[in-house]
Amino acid sequence: MVLSIRHRTSCCPARPHPTSTWLTMRFKSLDSWRGLCAILVALYHLGFQSHFGVSAFARGSFLFVDFFFVLSGFVMAQAYVGRLQTKADFTTFLIRRFGRLWPLHMAVLAAYFGENAFKAAAIQVFHLVPKTIPFTGAVSWSSLVANVFLLHSMGLTSELTWNGPSWSISAEFWAYMVFAAVLMRLPRALVTASLVISIAAATVLMTHSTEFMDTTFRLGFVRGLYGFFLGIIVHRCYLRWGQHPLAAATAWEVAIVVAVIAFVSGSYAGAWSYASPLVFAAAVFIFAHDQGRLSQLLTKHPFQALGTWSFSIYMVHNFLVTQLAIWVGRLNRVIESRLSPEQFQTLLKWFANPYVLDALTLVFMCGVILVSAQTFRWVEEPSRLYFNRLASARTAAAQQKAAKR
Repeated sequence: MVLSIRHRTSCCPARPHPTSTWLTMRFKSLDSWRGLCAILVALYHLGFQSHFGVSAFARGSFLFVDFFFVLSGFVMAQAYVGRLQTKADFTTFLIRRFGRLWPLHMAVLAAYFGENAFKAAAIQVFHLVPKTIPFTGAVSWSSLVANVFLLHSMGLTSELTWNGPSWSISAEFWAYMVFAAVLMRLPRALVTASLVISIAAATVLMTHSTEFMDTTFRLGFVRGLYGFFLGIIVHRCYLRWGQHPLAAATAWEVAIVVAVIAFVSGSYAGAWSYASPLVFAAAVFIFAHDQGRLSQLLTKHPFQALGTWSFSIYMVHNFLVTQLAIWVGRLNRVIESRLSPEQFQTLLKWFANPYVLDALTLVFMCGVILVSAQTFRWVEEPSRLYFNRLASARTAAAQQKAAKR
């Protein structure tokens, strides 16, 4: 989900030489898919009753989190199979993965914390009576600890807490750890182990989830394992069959996009939702070829930019949605106090017009993208580079120590 995807010079699983060349060309269309999925999840949480917002597709767009999990497994297999064998390798892997997820997660968590601290101070100073008490319920101190340690997809809380969508970051981080353990302990049985883990996770979801596929804080980790290890299987299939041209690539791409839209629109609320990672796995396999007309479109700069900012879009949008709700509520109270009841109802009806909400949705999403571009620039990218330097230094130290033996 959050790693650039590179084609390797060889599909051999053997450990590459440290100086071996890796091609810099990415699976560009999959990068863009990541950005589009982040936008769709943000629109789902925005929840405006616009033309898009009332559609079945919008109501089912939470399923695109499972696209992230499948794509993340594909990416991790591409990057680390054959390169994760020793304790030093694991330490480097842990540093890089932690540095990719945790800093931005903490930055957004700090924004929520600051909001609650400000509210608590305002209560003490001005004796306000807020609608919600700071540092209680979904923003309690105990849930804060779970969030800091990325444990909030493990069933330790009774609801979504703090930055709600970040439950998937918790699930993904611990899926990384399981992946590393499998690679180090069962390197020759990766496909078998991935199949077993994915099937076992799907079985747990189908037998224990009360929300079908829309389980987050309760069984989010299990949901992540299902999609992540399915993505690894997709990657191994790609190495075997994806090196050859895809006949009628454009037709396949159009067909899978139609299938994804139809599936998300019609299956999000029932037991069929459990099949969403399978549908997304097919999409990842087809678009990994980067051969059809849709893939060519997705390589254009606007889509690539969305892919670059996708993690930031995913992480910051919910905070902006909550702030929008707060300020809209305050604005409503001010306007209502200055207008007659008839004038206020007329104004509300005007804002409830789907076309007006379409425009407001567009403006808000542009704002999300602009903010995300800045969090990418000032938080996400610097922290990634910093932790990568730590990992490289750790690797160099381990190599020097081995050379002296």
